[in-house]
Amino acid sequence: MKVRIVYWLAILRTSYWFLPCLLTIGSLILAFVTVELDKSDAVDLGKHLEWILMAGPEGARAVLSVIATGAVTIASLTFSITIVALSLTSTQFGSRLLRRFMQEQANQLVLGIFLGTFVYSLEVLRNIDSFDDTT
Repeated sequence: MKVRIVYWLAILRTSYWFLPCLLTIGSLILAFVTVELDKSDAVDLGKHLEWILMAGPEGARAVLSVIATGAVTIASLTFSITIVALSLTSTQFGSRLLRRFMQEQANQLVLGIFLGTFVYSLEVLRNIDSFDDTT
């Protein structure tokens, strides 16, 4: 049983999509938590952060849509460059370098951060109320 667990952990570790999926799920959970914190009356950040919140819901929508667009653009560009690099190295150096590249956690972390930022921005953007209650 221990051998199977070690085997599956090794497969997950070498998977290119495991860490990006974890970071994306984490950012989705963070978005739910922050939206619920904002909706509850337990924390009132409006008093302390009035200089940030001057734009209202429309300004927040604009900022979040720009962040989401930029994050998905950079994520797709990063993934495309990764695929090009992998195809070039596989033809010239062989499959051992591909396996090493897929295990590199820095590449997975970069892709996960960009995808997580995109998912977080979309989820918070979806939950912005269209009517401002403070006016």
